[in-house]
Amino acid sequence: MDTIIIVTQFFGWSLVINSSILLFTTLVLTWFRPRIKAIQAKMFALEKAQLNLVYFKYLAYYKIGIIIFNLAPYISLKIIS
Repeated sequence: MDTIIIVTQFFGWSLVINSSILLFTTLVLTWFRPRIKAIQAKMFALEKAQLNLVYFKYLAYYKIGIIIFNLAPYISLKIIS
């Protein structure tokens, strides 16, 4: 039973950390978008218009990853313990 508690805590903290990273990244991309776009357009040879789609995909995939790999296991472990 101790193992389930430890694994549940692991997924809980992993969820908190990854959600914080997602929130921080979202805020940075919202507040500093023009400056970040200018830098990354030069770094990766992309047009500034393409970067909106790249940012959206990044945030969407990261959110889906958090749900699949952190939230779902955490909820299922909470249910069985």
